[in-house]
Formats: sequence, structure tokens, C-alpha cells
Amino acid sequence: MQVENKLFRALLIAVIAFGMLFTIGCLGDDDEDSPSGPGDDKHDGDLIGTWYRYSMTEDGVNNYYPSKVVLESDGTGTEYTLDAMDDDTEEITFDFAWETANGVFTVSEVDSSLEIWSGDYNVNSDIVTFNDNSGYRDVYVKLSTDIDSKLISTWYFVSVTVDGDIDNEMVGDVFTINSDKSWSMVSGGDTYSGNWFVNGDYFVIVDNESPNYSYNALTYEFSDNDSAVTLTMFNAYPDNYEWEHQTIVSVLSKTENSSNPGDETHDPELVGTWHAWEIDGKFVPTKAVLNGDGTGTSYEWDDENDLVITDNFLWETPDDVHIVIYDEDNVEVWSGAYSVEYDGVWVRFNHTSGETQGQTDFYVKDTGERDQNFTGEWIPWWENSLPYTEEKLVFNANGSGTSAWWDEDGEMVESDDFNWSTASEWLVVELDEFGGLAQVVKYEFSGVNQNLKIFFVDDEGTEYEKWYRKGSDAKDQAFLGDWTLTSRTTNGNPDPEIPDATMHFDNGTGTALWEGEPVNFQWTTSMNYIFSYQESRNYEVGWSYKYLIQNDELTLDVYDAETGVLSKETWTKQ
Repeated sequence: MQVENKLFRALLIAVIAFGMLFTIGCLGDDDEDSPSGPGDDKHDGDLIGTWYRYSMTEDGVNNYYPSKVVLESDGTGTEYTLDAMDDDTEEITFDFAWETANGVFTVSEVDSSLEIWSGDYNVNSDIVTFNDNSGYRDVYVKLSTDIDSKLISTWYFVSVTVDGDIDNEMVGDVFTINSDKSWSMVSGGDTYSGNWFVNGDYFVIVDNESPNYSYNALTYEFSDNDSAVTLTMFNAYPDNYEWEHQTIVSVLSKTENSSNPGDETHDPELVGTWHAWEIDGKFVPTKAVLNGDGTGTSYEWDDENDLVITDNFLWETPDDVHIVIYDEDNVEVWSGAYSVEYDGVWVRFNHTSGETQGQTDFYVKDTGERDQNFTGEWIPWWENSLPYTEEKLVFNANGSGTSAWWDEDGEMVESDDFNWSTASEWLVVELDEFGGLAQVVKYEFSGVNQNLKIFFVDDEGTEYEKWYRKGSDAKDQAFLGDWTLTSRTTNGNPDPEIPDATMHFDNGTGTALWEGEPVNFQWTTSMNYIFSYQESRNYEVGWSYKYLIQNDELTLDVYDAETGVLSKETWTKQ
């Protein structure tokens, strides 16, 4: 059974007659070079753009070969495809003219207007299907800027079938999908790389070596709490100037090289993907992948050059407490002791030899699990030794998330997407700013999981602690009405002068007057905390205050993280 160049390098197929070949520009530029336009009465605007072939059948039989098509708004088009030679391929570029009328797509020669092919077409959610009367059916996926954050990880091939038959050649190969839309694959000692996107249920990867001709469009489906994914694709390879067609189904695991779980000299507990919590007492964005066959790859963020440094290595555990790391030439780099704790998700490495002798590192395992208590919006209300920040974190159940910060003038200064997972007491947050590498923090919930406390270190080794409160849609109706500030203490001492301040609460909105300055806000409550979202921040970020209402008296605890001052305000209902 032949799988040419390991799945994603599956050599992409040539042009038979014309049979509908559509091509697209280089994916590396997203859709900047992809044509766009409104179309006209002869050129359906939904077709203008760049398209990748997913499947091609004739009378229901797989007849796939690769085709990327660019359709311009002026009625011209270009297809990039391959022709099958003896045991190789030849790249072909084909220019043509196109038009549409009454659901029919027609392809003609550019100069002579001689019709080459025509057939029915249907566009549905950026997927186009072409049919003709001969039993031909072709499906293309449109170039998109979308990604699926659940795909972003390091994956291991667990099983591969070709036309229903088991093929173990690729089992154990490593496929890394990054948040910057890049991917890399280590297969048979070779490394391949490129770019990727998703469109609906389709996952498209493009090879850097030949982006117009080497790509694959696949369908994908997650399982096992998103820690496994099944990829289905059509493939073809050349044989004696003909295409041999295949259907390939691959199952990939997110956390381990399941084909080789380790052995006596490679502790199975260490096999997997590990994210650094601390490197020699400091935060250094680092990821290490240890495979069961004794190979491994490290990824470390180079802050000076803003890039990820990748190194391959070899490893072994001569006993159950010692580890030795070698370079690719089998020269020892360092050795030391290790211990795996917290049900196998936390490891300590003590370096006892090599240039890093005396260093201690802590890593947390990528489990693919997610503590769903994180799901929702979180607002900080206390932090130690950090500059004051107005911040909002949003954790989505599927493992994606967003973070945003505002300055003291209410201007958003930064907004980032991230991916998250949990392992025992640790939260793993994969960040774009570190090339997809993660920051690991220790976390603790309290107050019926409405309070979140995190611990972490920075790149200088300073330890931090920060508290967040979970957002809510609830509104304590006891707030409704008008309130006047009647007393205030600062760090336990009564203030000699009380500011002239009033508040009016409606159901979810409100207005405050502080020394004559109006402030409009929206509000919600959660247990004994109130969240205030000010108009000056577009109601996007809020402050949280602990409160108590008794006998028409409201007490607010207001903590200023910038100054460390705790004020207790008393408001009386009018």
C-alpha cells in the first residue's frame, strides 16, 4: 500500500482533460491576494475567490487529483494542478474564461471563447459543487481566514487506514498546528511545514515547498473531549502516467505518541507534551515533547528575536528517578533526577550535570482536559505587587478564550486570543504573543467556584498572586433606587471629608454623580459582589466590589490595586 510522502505530502494530482480544475494563490498571505468583487449578471459573486479541491468523483467513484482555482471578478480564472508522469508529477498552470447563467457554470478558452466545459453548480457556505451530465461531481472549499482553536496543538498519528486497510507507516509521526496559521510535520526523519485554515467542516493545509500545487483539503471531527481528531482526505499518486486514487482516514491523539507508550528505558509517565511552569525559578515560555521511542522536541521562546527556537533531542531514563538528555548526535547535554507527581501531570527536573547543573525546572503535562468552572467572564478585583490593570478574561467551553486590557483613560491597549486547558491544579494558557507557547499558572477556586485565585512567576522570578470574580447576569433587586454616600473609611480610618456622591440604579443600568461628574454604567451581581461596567469603557470592562445591603444601607469594599488602599463606603437609600 503506497501513501506518497506521508499523508500531507500526498502528491496532488493532475489534469484529466479539464474536468474542472480550480486554483488559488499562496495561502501564506491569507486572503490578501484572493480576488473579490460583487460579480455581475454573467459572473456569480459567490464564486469569486480562491478554491481548493476537496473531492472529485465520476459515477460515484473516487477520481481525485489536486486542483486549486482562482476565479477573478472580470471573468478570467487560473487553475494550478498536477499531471501524472511515470512516478513523478508535472506542475500545470491553466488560464481560462468563465461565466454563469441560470445555475450553469461555463469554462472557455481565453482567446477563442471555445467552450471547454459546462455544468450545474451550487454554492453553499463557501463550498461549491459542480455536476455535469456525464456523472462528474467536483467539490471545492473556498480560501478562508478562519481557524479552529481546538486544532492548535501537537498531535500524534495513532492509526491510519488507506482504502479501509491498516497502514502503520505514519503511526507515531508528529503534526504540530500553531495559532499563527502555520503547521509542521515530522515524518520519517523529514520535516515539512506550511500554512492552514478551516472553512466550516473542512481543514485545509498548504505546503510551503509548493503552495500552489501541494495542499490537502480534509474533513475533521473531534472525539474524546477534543483530545483526538479524525481526518479524512482523498489522495492520489502517479503510477505509469496514471493516477492511483486513495481515501485516507487518520486518527491523531493530542497528548501522547500512543503507538509507543514508552519502555524500560523510557518512562511512560514522561511520554507526552509538557509546558514549563518554571525554568530555573523564572517564567520562560517553553514546551517539550517526549516521544515513547526516545526522541523529543523542545520549543523555547526567544524574547530578543521574537521567535520560537526548536531543538530535537534524544532522552532516556536508566531508572525510575534519573533522566539523561542527548543531542541528535547522541552527545549528552545534561542529566539529572526527576519526579512525577499530581497523578502524572506535574514533573520536576533537577539538573545534576551539564551546563545547566544546579537548575530545577517544573513542567505541567498537556492533558487536553478543561475544568469547565473556568467557562465564562472573569474580572480582577485584587492583585499583589502588579501595576493596576483594567482587565477582562473570557474562557470558552471549547478551549478558546480572549483577554483584553484598558489603560487609565479607558482606551483598550491590548486584546489577545488564547487557548486553554487544565491539568490538576494548573491552568495552561497558550498565547499568540509567545508563538503559541504557554504560560502555566496554579489556580484555586472558592466561593462556589465564583472566585478564582492564580499564582505565577514572571520572567525575573517574581511571584504574583491575583484574584478574579466570575461575571453574572443576575441583578440584586435591592440595589434599585437612589443612594447617597454618607461615610467612608480608608484603610480603617474615617475620612474627615465625604465626597458629594449619589447613585441611581435601574434594572441593569445606572448613573452616578461624583462631585458633580456624571458616570453612566451597567451592572450585575454575583453572590455578594457587584460588577460595574462604565460607559467610558464602552461597557466592556468592569470593576467588582464586595457589598452588603441591610436596612436600606449599602456597604461597598473598594480596593485600589494601584495604591493598595482599601476603602469602605457606606451609602444610604433615599
